[in-house]
Amino acid sequence: CIETIADAQKTLFKSSPKNTGKFIRHGVWAYSRHPNYFGDIVLWIGIALSSYSVATNVYDLFVFISPLWTVALLVFMSGIPPSEATFKRKYKNIDGFQQYLDNTPILIPFCPW
Repeated sequence: CIETIADAQKTLFKSSPKNTGKFIRHGVWAYSRHPNYFGDIVLWIGIALSSYSVATNVYDLFVFISPLWTVALLVFMSGIPPSEATFKRKYKNIDGFQQYLDNTPILIPFCPW
């Protein structure tokens, strides 16, 4: 749900010609610089926890591989690192961007790090 809302807000924002060259900083994007990734991680953790509730043997713990892999990919590899680099290169001269970076959590809403 969070991922869908974030994607919808960004799509709507980018579809307006008045936002050309600007970055989104309202809606869920005001609370996290990557709310779509946060939503994806929460979704997979939720699915794993739900699946674990019906686990019957030790092999059922493999259900946690997917959310762990998702976190690894998004946080350390193909998600946040290249996105942050692109954002910083693209918006570095836009008014308010540095303040947005300084005051908006990178992933987890309301989390100071």
